[in-house]
Amino acid sequence: MTVHNIGETDRNYGKRQEEHRKEVQSISNRTFTRSDRKSRAAEMNKSAITDHVAKENHVINWSGAKILEREDIGKPGR
Repeated sequence: MTVHNIGETDRNYGKRQEEHRKEVQSISNRTFTRSDRKSRAAEMNKSAITDHVAKENHVINWSGAKILEREDIGKPGR
């Protein structure tokens, strides 16, 4: 499955990926019953990546993650 993350941040890619990884690990390292997993999947997390992992029970290939495209639009107010 191919999933694309579209977002904007001032942090570098490695730092942002580490933030996502830590949040995903915080839910992935727990043991859930089926009903626990369903209720957890209904919760909103800090990122769409974590929501996806919680809802679909997917494993992210962090070492294979890459930036597909950059848009140079500058920062608002410049």
